[in-house]
Amino acid sequence: MIELININKSFGGKRILSNVSLSVRGGEIVGIAGPVGAGKSTLLHILTGLLEPDSGTITLLGLPLQSSRQIIAKEMNYASSSQRLGGYASVAENLTTYADLYGVPHFRPIITNLWKLCKMPDVLMSKKIYKLSSGENSFVNFTKAILNNPRLLFLDEITAHMDPLLSQRVLTVIKKRNRKTNTTIIISQNTEEVRRTCTRMIILYHGKIVYDGKPIQNNKINTYYA
Repeated sequence: MIELININKSFGGKRILSNVSLSVRGGEIVGIAGPVGAGKSTLLHILTGLLEPDSGTITLLGLPLQSSRQIIAKEMNYASSSQRLGGYASVAENLTTYADLYGVPHFRPIITNLWKLCKMPDVLMSKKIYKLSSGENSFVNFTKAILNNPRLLFLDEITAHMDPLLSQRVLTVIKKRNRKTNTTIIISQNTEEVRRTCTRMIILYHGKIVYDGKPIQNNKINTYYA
């Protein structure tokens, strides 16, 4: 599903990612942890094609990202807690617009089922984006990201502003989506969340992968941060 070989990225002469190689199979939920500045978001932006690496190769769904962006884009989606959709449009208007962009004509059942599972009020659909709380905004971004039922789902701190109950419901939805044809990559500073949700944990430190394996306890995670 995902293969990175010797990915390097620098900004202003500072190396952010250094020879990162990674292979991810279908059915995996991979949590990427690491201290601030470790290169987590940069890696995710490279995976989604938002950033170009300085060197290295990226293969997604068996296709080279550089020459197959349009094909791959139909099978992926991305959400971040820091995203803001069209501020003066309502939640419903935004989701309808994105469903049209993704070519998903029958998206209403997807939203209805998700909002029922997460116990979100229907009145939220008519609320303007700029009036959303940070937690509501994160949830709407998550909703947008699963409209096209992506085979590759990339999430950057998606539960960062959610209350504990909503966060747990969203993580449950992520686990329910898990099957051999799907792969989810989650960036989170909440290592306990990664440990409970993900099938695999990767720790980045100074732009390098220093751990890649089964989720481990917080006291062991901390040994990779120093």
